[in-house]
Amino acid sequence: MRQVLVYFLYLLSVSTLVANIGFGLGLSQVKFLKELVFLVLAVGGAINIRKINLSPFFIGLGYILWALLSYFWSGSSIVDFVFGLKYEISFVTLYYAVYLLGIRKKQGLSVLKKIVKFASLGVFASILIWIFGNELLTMAGYRADWSTFYVGDATAFCQKIENLNICRLQGFLSGPNVFALYSLLILATAKYLGLSKKYMALLISGIILSFSRSGILALGLFLALGYVDGIHNLLKLACRKWKLTSVISAMGLFLIFAFRPESNSEHLMAWKLGFAEFLNSPLLGQGVNFSGPASRFSDSVLIPESWFLQVADNLGLIGLGLFLAFGYQVYKKLPKVFQNFLIAMCIPLALLHSLEDAGFAYSLAAILGIVSSEEF
Repeated sequence: MRQVLVYFLYLLSVSTLVANIGFGLGLSQVKFLKELVFLVLAVGGAINIRKINLSPFFIGLGYILWALLSYFWSGSSIVDFVFGLKYEISFVTLYYAVYLLGIRKKQGLSVLKKIVKFASLGVFASILIWIFGNELLTMAGYRADWSTFYVGDATAFCQKIENLNICRLQGFLSGPNVFALYSLLILATAKYLGLSKKYMALLISGIILSFSRSGILALGLFLALGYVDGIHNLLKLACRKWKLTSVISAMGLFLIFAFRPESNSEHLMAWKLGFAEFLNSPLLGQGVNFSGPASRFSDSVLIPESWFLQVADNLGLIGLGLFLAFGYQVYKKLPKVFQNFLIAMCIPLALLHSLEDAGFAYSLAAILGIVSSEEF
């Protein structure tokens, strides 16, 4: 099962590339290969569930159960609802599945080292492609188009910065924003393994070339948390150095709001619409396929541009509370560097729907499941 996990993580790091090659060959079903391996790991974890104390799992299981119960007030078809479940509970499910595999520390470290090296090679390759021309990606099944997205179709070879003829680095995942966050996850893993100095420049370059505002802000927070050794010390320092904190905060806000104003306007409209829908059913939500990626398969598309808001729209305050409680439960079991990563990830989760991309979401769940395992 350990070797299955290694190849699964390899596949996830290039998941969009594999899917687009499949599109180019007329084999669109290839994109579901990662879901097939997901099921294998889920079954492997379920087999071990009888061997452990279930009490640490009650919050996550409660979240999954609440998501399932939302079917009764969602008013959606079974098919649409299942699409919603894929996005809403797969991260929690896979985290528990890998956790239950009980991978021992030596094996876990071996898995993590392999994925850091493989993913870093992918970042290096994507930078080379970016330098020589992203049009090269059309040879691997990417659409000869830019800054567009179509459900059930190959990914565009380039996402440009508005009004500029510059492609944003997107690696071999679905887009620049999620690529930046994935690169930060690999950086955190490398730091945990003591490899960060070797890979830091490469991974930080990838994040910067993605031109992802949320990714760059998350990188800054992650590095700051590591420098001062955690969120508590960072808050204490911020209070003591309030003038410097104000300047840095102002710069961060400038990065968000002054850079790419057209995108900012679109995001703001999406947040307003998402919040208005949340107010229509604040306690229960409107079902797992109401907002977010799954809504693209229904009659009314709602992308609130915030994973937290998406969960609130779909599962209400009860579901959001369970999701955050699950996150905190995971946080407590993690080494410091991954705790810092989760805190930094709150920025993209507040501003984007980052867990939409299975390549990133499944990778994150698997890596966190490894390092928080009781066998570790």
